[in-house]
Amino acid sequence: MRTLLRIIATRLDALVAKGVSGHLDAKRIAGGFWDRIVSAHHPGWQGPSRSLHVRVCGSDHTIVEYGASSPWERILRWRDVETDLVLMCGAHKVTLIEAYDPYFASLMALRVSRKAGVPWVVWVGSNDELTYRRTGQLPYPQLRSIRLHRMLARYCLRRAHGVWGGNLNNRDAALALGARPDRTDLVRDIGIDEIHFAPPPRDRRERGLCVVASRLSPEKRTGDAILAVKHASSLCPGLHLEVYGDGPERSDLEAMASRCGVKATFFGFVSAATLRSAYERAAAVLIPLGGSSLVEAALAEALIIAYRDEWHAEFIHEVTLQNGYLVNPTPRSMADALALVNAGLAYSRMGQTARRSAMLMFSPEAVKRQTAHAMDRARDVFLAERR
Repeated sequence: MRTLLRIIATRLDALVAKGVSGHLDAKRIAGGFWDRIVSAHHPGWQGPSRSLHVRVCGSDHTIVEYGASSPWERILRWRDVETDLVLMCGAHKVTLIEAYDPYFASLMALRVSRKAGVPWVVWVGSNDELTYRRTGQLPYPQLRSIRLHRMLARYCLRRAHGVWGGNLNNRDAALALGARPDRTDLVRDIGIDEIHFAPPPRDRRERGLCVVASRLSPEKRTGDAILAVKHASSLCPGLHLEVYGDGPERSDLEAMASRCGVKATFFGFVSAATLRSAYERAAAVLIPLGGSSLVEAALAEALIIAYRDEWHAEFIHEVTLQNGYLVNPTPRSMADALALVNAGLAYSRMGQTARRSAMLMFSPEAVKRQTAHAMDRARDVFLAERR
């Protein structure tokens, strides 16, 4: 029986507030590779909470959240949490420990691994260096400087039995921070809901409908999509925008759409079924910076217009226009592509090729194969270290 212990240095309600609903569904983690998952959120680095919460999500997933009401209590409880996790490894016969960032979660995973005698890996699902250069945002403001983040990340990445990048861009970011190439793998485990893999219906597209699905925070650049619709409207009357997702920028973006005269509707977080329906109806899906949204749109055979940014070029081939349009990261460039789409000049089979590529790269079967291969490599490293 394969059992995974995930260590996550973020409160559960903070993840839910970001719309990371796949965190609760064991079937969406590694394509259902694991027989049982235990998710442990260790002391509230992102807000106070004194009590210990345990939530059982079916027979295959248990979520444990440890709380701490003050910075001092967080430090004092670190050892208690560490001891609990070591005991948990024995009680649940844990096969692998997975840390969900190369900072505090990895530091905890490293210590638990050594005491429990279980291999551990880091899953890298973001490019924090790139985000910092663009927005100045730090993953953990408590560390105060990007230099301290780099030092902690390098310390942990060098000692992990495996480093798993969610895409090539994230994998390369981990390598730049010090991950060992011989221990680094590509595992595209981004938790796509199974509803998105169903074949899409035909002829549901609504002319002029543009869709954006994103967390509404500065690094996602959702405002660029609003500006793109504004610029394209001069050539394409009747464009309207639907925005799915929520975040700290929502009120500013609503005001921005009103000032620009863009007809925009903000829906907040919605169910996977509602989001899938939006992709199926869209004449174009606009993606300034996306992860799962790009894959979900492709699985719905939507026509994608994405910035030439981060990992997008791994999926969209700029010269051949395979899988979508890849444009310069400016609202004007996105607007030009949108005008072509609205004029009916888009490659008619673009959505079909995008779906085929997404199935090859992100289907549950593909993610299971990637996870199995990477887990075997991490276990080999672990066993070699113990000889």
